[in-house]
Amino acid sequence: YMFEEYAGIPTEVELASEFRYRKPVLDKTSALLCVSQSGETADSLAALQEARRKGILTLGFVNAVGSTIARVTDAGVYNHIGPEIGVASTKAFSSQICLFALLTLFLGRQRNLSLVMGQRIARELQNMPVLVKKVLRQDKVIQKIARKYFKAKDFFFLGRKYNFPLALEGALKLKEISYIH
Repeated sequence: YMFEEYAGIPTEVELASEFRYRKPVLDKTSALLCVSQSGETADSLAALQEARRKGILTLGFVNAVGSTIARVTDAGVYNHIGPEIGVASTKAFSSQICLFALLTLFLGRQRNLSLVMGQRIARELQNMPVLVKKVLRQDKVIQKIARKYFKAKDFFFLGRKYNFPLALEGALKLKEISYIH
C-alpha cells in the first residue's frame, strides 16, 4: 500500500515460496525486495535467484549481517535489531515496517511526494517510540482482555489497508506462541 500510495510504484506482495511457481511478468524496470530476518530462508533465496536470473534489481531487508541475502542482493538495508530470542520474531517485523516506511518516503520524495507530506510522515515515524511506550503502558488492560478470552479456540484478525499486514502478523504470532488458530 505505501509504495503505491506515496511513491506511485505498482507493487505486488508474494509469498517467497510461491514466487518461482507463479512465473510473474517481470522486466528490467522491475525490482524484487526480499525481506528476511535471518537472510538464509530457503524460499526467499530461491526467489532471489530466480529474479537474478531474469536480470531484475534485487534488494534486501535483513537482520543478519553477512547473511546470504545480504551478500547476493544488489543493495539492501540491515535492521540492526539484534538476535531474536523467542520463536515469534517481533522485533524484526516492527523494524521491517519502519524500513518499508523509510524506503517509501525516500522513493516518494524522488517522485511526486510533496515536501510537506514527506515531513509529516517523517515526524510520525520519529514519534513511533512514544506511541509504542503508550501502548505498552496498557499492560493491565491487555491482561484483562487476555484473562477474558484465554479459553477461546479460534480468533479472527481483521484489518484493512495498512492494517491488513498487521492482522496477518498478529494471527501468525498467536499461532506461534499459543498454538491456537
